[in-house]
Amino acid sequence: MQHSPPRRSSVTVLLVGVDAQGAGQIRECLAGDAAIPNDIAQPFEASEAARRYRPQVVIVGFDADPDAALQIGSTLQAEHPHLILIAHATMAQSERIRAAMRAGFRDFVVLPEDAALLRRTVREAPSDTVTVSDQGQVVAVIGAKGGVGSTFVTVNLGAELAPVNRVCAIDLDFSMGDIAGMLDMEPASHMAELLNNVSRLDERMLAGSVGVHPSGLHVLAQARHLRLVLLLD
Repeated sequence: MQHSPPRRSSVTVLLVGVDAQGAGQIRECLAGDAAIPNDIAQPFEASEAARRYRPQVVIVGFDADPDAALQIGSTLQAEHPHLILIAHATMAQSERIRAAMRAGFRDFVVLPEDAALLRRTVREAPSDTVTVSDQGQVVAVIGAKGGVGSTFVTVNLGAELAPVNRVCAIDLDFSMGDIAGMLDMEPASHMAELLNNVSRLDERMLAGSVGVHPSGLHVLAQARHLRLVLLLD
């Protein structure tokens, strides 16, 4: 029995400051490749529209006011670093193209000439947008002194949240950390190994360094002899 591959989620493309004719050309070009809200955002409401629609791609019109378009690009880049910005105009002008590239725009398109370029850029855009709210929360449990129950609170809070959230308990008590011991775990890796390889630390290495408790709680433990390891290095 053959299984078809999962379908890729549609990329959302927001139009800002694009006139009706340009919007029609963009919609025709991206038909089937993107979800485009019916509303065309005005320059002054670009930030609010980006928060509302959470697009992966924003196409900004450069014909009416190039300076305002550049400012919109800078603002959106600061507020949403993962956005792909595309400049749209009815005529290619070298000065505008250079200014757009310096402001962080990925491409400068004139339709219908650059239809293939626009489709390719949109198809290569990630289908999910990462925002601050998607990055999770950090909860620090700090005891005023040893023996007040910081580890107990951390372990039980993590275990309570783990069934419905992806939770990792990180032991930063380098002198007497005992999260792994309380959970009866013997992690294959620990904090010292990460510190010794911090220059090449990435998501894959981090995921391979955590242990997983039967409750679903992920644990990044500290080594029993962490201070000795650091001194030797």
